[in-house]
Order: sequence, then structure tokens, then C-alpha cells
Amino acid sequence: MKNKMKEPEYFRVSGKITKLLGRESVADPVTALFEVIKNSHDADALLASVKFQDFDKGQGKIVIKEKLGDGMTYSDIRNKFLVIGTYSKDSKKIKSRTTKRLKRVMLGQKGVGRFALEKLGQEVHIISKPIGKSQQHNFKINWDKFEPEKITVDQVPIPISTENKKNKEESGLEITISRLRDNWNLDKIKKLIAYLKGFVLPSDLQPSKAFNIEIEAKEFGIEKHLIEQELSETSFYSLEARLEKGLITYSAEKMGKSYLKQSSIKTFRSHLTGKERKVSELKCGQVKLYVYYFPIFRKNDPLHEHYFDKAYEYYGEDFYQQIKNS
Repeated sequence: MKNKMKEPEYFRVSGKITKLLGRESVADPVTALFEVIKNSHDADALLASVKFQDFDKGQGKIVIKEKLGDGMTYSDIRNKFLVIGTYSKDSKKIKSRTTKRLKRVMLGQKGVGRFALEKLGQEVHIISKPIGKSQQHNFKINWDKFEPEKITVDQVPIPISTENKKNKEESGLEITISRLRDNWNLDKIKKLIAYLKGFVLPSDLQPSKAFNIEIEAKEFGIEKHLIEQELSETSFYSLEARLEKGLITYSAEKMGKSYLKQSSIKTFRSHLTGKERKVSELKCGQVKLYVYYFPIFRKNDPLHEHYFDKAYEYYGEDFYQQIKNS
């Protein structure tokens, strides 16, 4: 008697994969939110607005809105965002991992962003306004529905509704994360802001159409403001000089480390007359001077690669990539 061949079997993916890729893979909520914001950068948005709201009502939400980002088309949502394992930045058409419109160096990790949302909250509502299109798409994901023991990911429906945009010029994503899993507090938000400061360039150094981030958390005493690097925090070299009580004191730092400090100079040479004069003879009050230096990367500079290496060490990968790309 011949063996009867049974119908072939197939791999099935348990709904718990969302938890594995979200809560159990992303280190902490601050890192998770940082990954979501990186996706806004990679979508060529000019601004990502991050708002912590309704915490005083006991139902805190995190709302992220992009300005002039790419957004997702219906096809993008269906065939990329909702398909586990896809990674749009992996396309053969994008040889150098740069964005299509603004040619930014992509910073997001492979496919992490969508499951960082699972790490942050039990429910997410996304409104996608694809650039250059007249319609927008809405969908919600309730991550709890993937939790039952015998559920597979393809058994949880995610309806997508489509409607006309109120303003055809708007584009990007609006993401509302609710039923948050972690207790956000001022310390966590300050940690997030510290991360974000390393993600944007100082306004004086920003290239055209740079990426910026706005944050608001009124319940925690943080008014709406743009995240901005302080020059003193990002300079390769800095010099500080003070004139006070007839004494000049100056100090210098190289990549955040002090290498010079003196306060014994009591005379100076005038550049106009060439004569030595006592500091006490200066007819002015207290004076402070701060100078910050940033290397300019030029392709014909023999130290080009050397400075890139130093920038990587000092600024970290995210900030370094933006400097390199500007």
C-alpha cells in the first residue's frame, strides 16, 4: 500500500511575535520613542512634533506629528508596514541608504519603528497623509488582540479607512500612542530630550531643509519648544576668557576635555599700539568671551577621514551622520 501524501504544512506566526519584537526587543520606552522619531527623519520630514498630553487626567498619550514627511500610501501600509520582515530602506534602488527626496543618510534600525510602538503603548492610531496625494489613510492597532495563546498574526484584522485630506499640501504621519505601558515622568522625558539633542544640529550649522524636533509636556512643566543643540555642548574646541578685577583668566577644552587653564596674565599687548598695558588699566567692567570651533569637512582636506573618525567618537553616530551629510 502506497503512502498517501498529506497536504503540505506551512509556517505560522504566533501573535506573540509582536511582543517579542516590541517589548522584549526594545530596551526601554525612551529608546523606543527615539526609534519612532528616527523614522520621521528617514521619511524626510522637516519637523517631528512630540507631545505628551492628558497625563493629568490619568490617561496619558504620546502624539507624534510630522511636517512634510513622505507619509504612507495605502499600498505602503498594506504591503510594507503590515508585513513583518519588510524593510523599505533595504530597497535595491537605494544603494547608499539615503532618502529619496532630501538624500539624508538613513538612521532608523531595520524594521524597529513599528514594533517600538508596541513597546510604548497597548494601542496606536496612525493617520497617514502621503505626499503629493489628495487622500489620507487611518488605521488602529490594538496590540492586546495579538496576546491570546492560539492567535496568529493573520487572524487579527486591521481595518484601514480612506478619506480626502482637509489640506492637500499636508503630508507625513500622525501617530497617537495610548494606554501607555510605562509610567512616564520628568526624568524620562529629560533623558529623551538629551537623546534628541544629539540628533539635531545647532541652528547655525543646519543645512537647507534640516530635520528638527519639537517637544511639549506641559503636565511635566515643559512648554512647547524646539530641541536645539547648545554650541557649548557640541564644539570640538572651546575657549573661555574672563576679564574681572584686573585679571584675565582663560581656559580651553578639546573635545570636552580641559587642556589649558591660566589666570596669571596681568598684562596684555595692544594690537593697535604694540605696547604692553596692565589689565587693571582697562576702562571696562567684567567681560566674558566664549569661542567655539567646529571643523569644516572638505573632500580635499588630507585630514578629512581623520576628522570624520573624531566626529564619530565625539558626537556619536546619529549626530555624526548629519554632519557628514550636510
